[in-house]
Amino acid sequence: MRQIAIISALTAVLAASGCGAPTGGSTPAESGKVWRLNTVDNMPFNGGEITMSLSKDGKQISGQGPCSAFSGDIVNKHYPAVRIVNIQSSDTTCALSGKEHDFLQALGAVTGQITRDDIIVFSSTSGRRLEFVPALG
Repeated sequence: MRQIAIISALTAVLAASGCGAPTGGSTPAESGKVWRLNTVDNMPFNGGEITMSLSKDGKQISGQGPCSAFSGDIVNKHYPAVRIVNIQSSDTTCALSGKEHDFLQALGAVTGQITRDDIIVFSSTSGRRLEFVPALG
């Protein structure tokens, strides 16, 4: 019963944030496209640029933060429910290491994904929200 309440709450939060069902079907984002982290928990991200892309089969994520490269495996048996596991980071230290570490922790807590042509939102049942938009260039 608690799980149903959490799923209902997550659905309500996503609906209220303007993230409905993905257009073009329920499939993960286009592979090879580069995405830029735009907001974290609905606030502009001010921890340096973080970009990511998805593998052709949609089962891996890789990207570059202000300090380190990162990668992980995407488990999405029942899209839009997803998990990002086995997150690896090159763990380079710089002035923005703390913000990058916070981002990687939020990425590891992901339980849902909403994708449209112009946005990817990763969310968690704990209320975290990572919004990516297409990177310019």
